[in-house]
Amino acid sequence: MKIMVAYDIVDPSQKILEIARLYATAFNARVNIVTCLPPSDRVRAYWEQKAAPILAEAKKFIEIEGVPCTSDSLFSGLTPGESLVDFADKHQVDQIIMAVRTKSKVEKLVFGSNAQYIILKASCPVVSVPLP
Repeated sequence: MKIMVAYDIVDPSQKILEIARLYATAFNARVNIVTCLPPSDRVRAYWEQKAAPILAEAKKFIEIEGVPCTSDSLFSGLTPGESLVDFADKHQVDQIIMAVRTKSKVEKLVFGSNAQYIILKASCPVVSVPLP
């Protein structure tokens, strides 16, 4: 089984890592922690440098229980939701785990909802973890 964790490096959540590790242990699964970063070549090096230690720490947390884990940073011209669904499809992910936060109607209108896109478009089950 393959579990993908949609991970926000700007606001990382220990809670979704705990749930991913729990699921992976229960189902003898592999975990792939995936984050989406801005596709611009001008800021790519900055975001790669910023993401590397955060992803390494998250990966270390998952691996503590002996769970195999990898991490990826996605740089595409797609929205984060589209990038994550595309990644899940290409890597034949069996389950996606992601954090969700409450947004006002205006926030959804202006910024969209990546979580909603993933929940509706993913070809595998999605576990959404509410965060404050």
